[in-house]
Amino acid sequence: MTPPRRDVTRRHQQIAEELRLAIADGTYPVGSELPSESELALAHGVSRGTLRQAF
Repeated sequence: MTPPRRDVTRRHQQIAEELRLAIADGTYPVGSELPSESELALAHGVSRGTLRQAF
């Protein structure tokens, strides 16, 4: 039996919201550079493709 597919759509939406909140609370100040795709993907435990969808 195949394992159920992860809900990729939901996860990228969660990451997008987390990034919006991090920008709003000053974790990533407006105008500053975000960490690299690889760093953010690793931090969130997702593929770079999922992270790109969040962007």
